[in-house]
Amino acid sequence: MQQDNFQFFVGIDLGRWLHVASVLDSNGEFLAERGFAHSHEGLAETVDWLLNMAQQDASLIAVGIEVPHGPVVETLLQRGIAVFAINPKKLDRFRDRYAVSGAKDDPRDAFVLADTLRTDRPRFQRLRLPPPEIIALRELLSARDQLIKHHVTLSSQIRDLLVRCWPHLLTLAPRNRALDSFFCELLELFFHPDRSVSLQPQSIQAVLKKHYIRRVKLEKIIDMLHKPPLRVAPGTIAATSIHIRLLVQQLLLVWRQRRDSDQYLERWFKQSQLTSELKKPTDAAILASLPGVGSFVLASVLAHAHDAIRL
Repeated sequence: MQQDNFQFFVGIDLGRWLHVASVLDSNGEFLAERGFAHSHEGLAETVDWLLNMAQQDASLIAVGIEVPHGPVVETLLQRGIAVFAINPKKLDRFRDRYAVSGAKDDPRDAFVLADTLRTDRPRFQRLRLPPPEIIALRELLSARDQLIKHHVTLSSQIRDLLVRCWPHLLTLAPRNRALDSFFCELLELFFHPDRSVSLQPQSIQAVLKKHYIRRVKLEKIIDMLHKPPLRVAPGTIAATSIHIRLLVQQLLLVWRQRRDSDQYLERWFKQSQLTSELKKPTDAAILASLPGVGSFVLASVLAHAHDAIRL
């Protein structure tokens, strides 16, 4: 195994729009410091600055950072520079070596990262650039996770508003916290400005048929939708109705986007290569063959595996 021979230790403290890089030599002597913008030009100029310092030899540079992903990490790795990540909580303990104050100081934090990487490299995890397929998969899973969180949040808000005025309608809702598209479409009919038209039996029956619902009968739904609301302060019913109608529209959009994200994942698996160049099954193919492993479990395993190179 080739031994690392790092001569320049760099700590990068990431900000939202501005980052700070601090460079030490192998003896811990401070060499340089640089702030750079979160932009294509800022990243490119900083990498060139580091390579010029190392006489264009990327193997001499080691970079310490807290966030193990993102454009800064990917740019450094693509240029052949070794990048090491450390958990922010671990770094907090190392920070006490240099200052007692807990105040945020970007240049000092960059220096701490560089010096800690120099003296305590085993506390860091070396990062590798994953294959493009895994990067795409992680992005799809991240988008899906955000949609699920948004779905749950909107469902909770709608439930709270219904409890305020129409608690009986929740008997038609699924028992879990996330509301389904069937119940949301019923709410659309219920909170339609012209209920005399929207609450016709044929309209409700069309929703039942569309979603293949058999757990609840048409008569029960009609009965629930025609029950009066609770007695509340004047103006509450009208305002809450508008509020729920807006939230339902958002939730139906999120529901469609969740369905689209699931289809993107399914398509990703169909297009991914399940055999290696040696005509042997890959790790992805082996995992997919296990009983009970669905697309989303498999996607999570592949996306977050520490050694994604073999996939």
